Amino acid sequence: MSWGSSPTLCAEMPTIHGNISAQHRAIVGGFQQRQTGSCVPRSPHDPLRTHYLSLLGEGLEYHEQVITDRSGSSAESMSDLTFVEKRKLEQLLGMSSGYVLDFSNKTFAEFVLDYTGLNIFSPRYDYASGSKANRLRAFWQKEDNHVVGKLMSAMLDYIGETTPTAEVCRSIVARLLNGATGASKTAVSKQDLFHALAQLRDEFDRLAREKDRAKAGLAFEKFLNRLFELFQLKPRQPFRIVGEQIDGSLDLDNNTYLLELKWENHPLSEADLLVFRGKIEGKSTFTRGIFIALNGITAQARDAITRGKAPSFFVMDGHDLMMILNAAIALPDFLRGRVRLLAEEGRVCVPFSEVTSGDE
Repeated sequence: MSWGSSPTLCAEMPTIHGNISAQHRAIVGGFQQRQTGSCVPRSPHDPLRTHYLSLLGEGLEYHEQVITDRSGSSAESMSDLTFVEKRKLEQLLGMSSGYVLDFSNKTFAEFVLDYTGLNIFSPRYDYASGSKANRLRAFWQKEDNHVVGKLMSAMLDYIGETTPTAEVCRSIVARLLNGATGASKTAVSKQDLFHALAQLRDEFDRLAREKDRAKAGLAFEKFLNRLFELFQLKPRQPFRIVGEQIDGSLDLDNNTYLLELKWENHPLSEADLLVFRGKIEGKSTFTRGIFIALNGITAQARDAITRGKAPSFFVMDGHDLMMILNAAIALPDFLRGRVRLLAEEGRVCVPFSEVTSGDE
């Protein structure tokens, strides 16, 4: 992934229902290795556990790599909390400040350890600033429904509130613990969807005006994850495998798509796209990808990635993103349209109007 250094305008951003502001027409140019979390001893009398907590109390970084999860399970899974569900939990837990309730580092570590047997300060949960709130967000991303539900249930008991927000959160926890998925998830109303899209659109505007492009680039990754979560596409955050960095992935109709993000101040040449094609070809024969290039790609790049080979990914640009943020089309429907055009016609770059014309 790379982030350019200076802004530029994206040409001809058409109006949807006449209500897209001038700011929304501007697309600014220039836009971990997963480590196994350790599990420290659960018994309050275990000397290793006491040593772990004492180190946290002294403010030292503790990364125990020898003690392993006594369940013996190494399979990776993740919770399917939706965008709206996460927002409700964050509101109740006061996470906008970077904290979680009134926990210190030591009490937060002890609480998570007591109810899950997991070390919340393991590198497995390193995310963004590494604050308690960000570690809990990473925990939601990396652990399964039952583990997340168990911890959230304990936190709700700890709070002891009976407010409307707390009751909504209890229903979320009940879903996690009961194993409900898919259609039984907490529904996102149209009002909630439009409100969430409006918030994301405003955030995108702020990123477009951010002078520190490196800062904007990191924020853009989180922005896209929230957009994918809103439409329940199960995004995975950036990860590293031997010899290469992957900017993330998403799940569409039970198919996984690798992601590459570029917000440069000019259309991309073929070099970055050929690298991404190599990443995809190095996986399974059915692996596909989505290349998000906010200022598009050159005609030469389009020709280079389709010449002599069947394309394995398609390109999404800033115009596509703005139309989705303005609710011109739901993101999953847009992606399905692009996948179909890729499969039927081998088209990597498609004007937005052609994606939606088939639905009219």
